[in-house]
Amino acid sequence: WIVMPVSQELLDHYHNTRFEVEGLDTLRIGKPLPASVIAWAKSQGASMVALLGAENPQSTLTTAEDNARRHAALMVECTERGLPFLPVLGLTDDWRENHLLVAGLTREEAEDFRRRYDQTTVLHAMIDGIVELVGL
Repeated sequence: WIVMPVSQELLDHYHNTRFEVEGLDTLRIGKPLPASVIAWAKSQGASMVALLGAENPQSTLTTAEDNARRHAALMVECTERGLPFLPVLGLTDDWRENHLLVAGLTREEAEDFRRRYDQTTVLHAMIDGIVELVGL
């Protein structure tokens, strides 16, 4: 894999994104996991969570159809592997992107998803830690 340098603009974009977990709370990079997310992870028997995406490979805007296909493939894989997940919407003032919050994935497993779905980054957090940007 070739690691491309990430611009400060893209880093700022990631840090300004709100990750709204359906039915729970909002995740922010560099912040502790919200109590509702911790409770959900514990209810799944997990001590860590990962936020995975498949849309807009390498942070490059692509078509709605391609994004829908890529996100559906991610959901199918997580379902087939028996991984508990919740839908997440990543939002900024001018950007929307679908993600999944997956309980129980190690950082290494999250990195594997990142590479296979051609993503620049993923988020990972231990339930007693902060939300970290992984992959740069």
